[in-house]
Amino acid sequence: MRTEPLRRLARSTARRCLLGPLGGAIALLGAGCYQGVDGKADGGDGPGTSPSDTDAGSSGAGDDAGSDDAGEGGSSDTGEAELPFDPLPAASALAKVKDFLTGLPPTADEQAAYLADPMVLRSQVDGWMQTREFEARAHEIFSQLFQQQVSIDNLAEYLDDNPNRVKGMNDRSDGRLLATIADAFSATAWNIVAESRPFHEVLTTRTFMLNVPQMVMLAWLDAAPRDDAGDDLPSWVLQDYDNFEVGVRWTGNPIPLGQTLNPDSANFMKFWLDEAPDADCVDDLNKVSTGRAALRDALELLFRVPPSNVGCVTGPIIFTDADWALRPVTLRVAGEGEDPTAFFAVPDMRDATELVLRSDRVGFFTTLGFSSAWLTNDSNQHRVTANQALIVGVGRTFDPENVFAPADGATIDQGHADPDTPCYGCHKDLDPLRDFLRHSYTYSGSRRPDSLMADLPGTAYFSIDGSEPVSGTGVGDLGAAMAGHARFAPAWAEKLCTLVNSTACDPDDPELERVAAAFADANFDFRTLVRELVTSPLVTFDARTLTYDTIGNPVLPVTQDRFCRRMSLRLGITDVCNLQGALEVPVALGRRFRALAEGVPPVSYGRTAVLPFVTTAPDVFSVASIERVCQLVAEEWYGDGDAPLWIADDREAALDHMVGSVMGIPAGDTRAAGVRGLLSAHWDAAVGQGATPADALRSTFMTACASAPATSTAL
Repeated sequence: MRTEPLRRLARSTARRCLLGPLGGAIALLGAGCYQGVDGKADGGDGPGTSPSDTDAGSSGAGDDAGSDDAGEGGSSDTGEAELPFDPLPAASALAKVKDFLTGLPPTADEQAAYLADPMVLRSQVDGWMQTREFEARAHEIFSQLFQQQVSIDNLAEYLDDNPNRVKGMNDRSDGRLLATIADAFSATAWNIVAESRPFHEVLTTRTFMLNVPQMVMLAWLDAAPRDDAGDDLPSWVLQDYDNFEVGVRWTGNPIPLGQTLNPDSANFMKFWLDEAPDADCVDDLNKVSTGRAALRDALELLFRVPPSNVGCVTGPIIFTDADWALRPVTLRVAGEGEDPTAFFAVPDMRDATELVLRSDRVGFFTTLGFSSAWLTNDSNQHRVTANQALIVGVGRTFDPENVFAPADGATIDQGHADPDTPCYGCHKDLDPLRDFLRHSYTYSGSRRPDSLMADLPGTAYFSIDGSEPVSGTGVGDLGAAMAGHARFAPAWAEKLCTLVNSTACDPDDPELERVAAAFADANFDFRTLVRELVTSPLVTFDARTLTYDTIGNPVLPVTQDRFCRRMSLRLGITDVCNLQGALEVPVALGRRFRALAEGVPPVSYGRTAVLPFVTTAPDVFSVASIERVCQLVAEEWYGDGDAPLWIADDREAALDHMVGSVMGIPAGDTRAAGVRGLLSAHWDAAVGQGATPADALRSTFMTACASAPATSTAL
């Protein structure tokens, strides 16, 4: 709960920024960047203004905004002095919005239009949301907010497999296994947005963006079920396919893949190795596996890992590049007497628009990514999974003071929470919620069979913020309950506001409540949420809000995703940080880029954290990482390399590029000429100190790349 002393402390925090390693006169770009409580720039003795500050009034954005509170300030209801309202300069507000949505800086025409009429921002935002850059940015945001990142170890535990073998499956898929599991639901959410469907379908959809390898894995999980203790349950595949045996061949006549995957073929489940194994692996590979071992061997072979030492030999290529592409697939529970899709039915999956499973899969919280990221066990019993689903879906962690759900001791695992302990009161209300998940899944993630339902309560209950409980059974009812709750719209307004400002907006702010209401009134249209939020003074800080009184109008360092996207687009270098492994440079250099970029703090979630963790202050590691990324870019693409983007002879055009693209200051901005002059002087100073023209170009680029406008938001 927020306290008044904390609010006063927050009020005393005003504009900050990351200057970075500017060096020399270029550091003047940061003048006025820190606005102290006395209204003077940090390190200065006059009013805290910069060239952009002087334009704030002329834009029209700040003239009327918060006029009752601006100027001389006032006093709060506690009697303390209020800070004067300090609007964000209009040019900075525009840059902040476009950069957040696309990673690109405003053009000169866009800035001129906004300065002439701030109301044009709404139509500008609508235009930016139709671009490929916004689509890519939305994927990043969804990947962060839906918590779909999964590790080798977690996926191995979910599959009940050896981590080294799962690593082999990922490596022999060129890293696409983990990457596409992480990307699948962000693509699903984007599909909902692109089709203008209500965004709360992220909780209720049974149509997911999947590829063939993920369809195989989901079907395999149904074929190899486990109970609450992790012990094997009967497998429908082993029951339906007598003598299910898996083996490999590498001598004699090659076995076509069509025969390997065809149950009617004599070569069913015999995988042809198109290379000879190491001699010390031959004995292992000559063995034929049966039963549960055969199911596991078959899955691993589909991902090119034979049943032997992982480094012994590589299995055949099963999945084509087309198989890895994500597309809409509806997941349907098999009807009475109907067999689900077999995990080895790869040819059928390639054209299928639905996948028939025994387990129910609905919404973001039942995906491979979420289920693997938030594992449970026979002690936790889906409590952590249920709580993380609450956090993502409706922005709430479990709080027994705000929940009403009919429950009694019969629903609680007393070995986990003894009635005589404080934990018991919490579990008394939390456990009816986790029962939605228990109805659908064992603690090992398999479909819960009827034989394991007897000891569970017949009804689960959902209730947050004191709402009337919603009763139901299974994950479908849980998704519907969250989607229908009044918290959905405010939760997503709060999440997005936290990302764009890099710090949480005040949840009691009437303006945030207005944004959430507009989102709900538009039938939960995600683009409406984005437009209403980023054009709001919550983000532009052109009018005083409760959020302004709480956090000021901070200028914060960029996060890893925003810095890397920004530089990739502005430099024209695909995946400049190599976070996706798509940077076209030698492998060793690509690893250096990736390692350095990892030093820039990413957006992340922790267990039970309601809002994402977003860096709010630069540290020596993030500053050094950005410097070194800029240095590597300069060495590789600036000067006299093999294929430079810019050479010293391009001086004038290169300087324009550094100001307009790298630093994001449009040519018509009043700051542009001065900044360009500083960069030009830096170039001359470098030459004067003995640097070659190529090195002077590199040094000047590094100065621009690591400057405050390039490495912070809203400056």
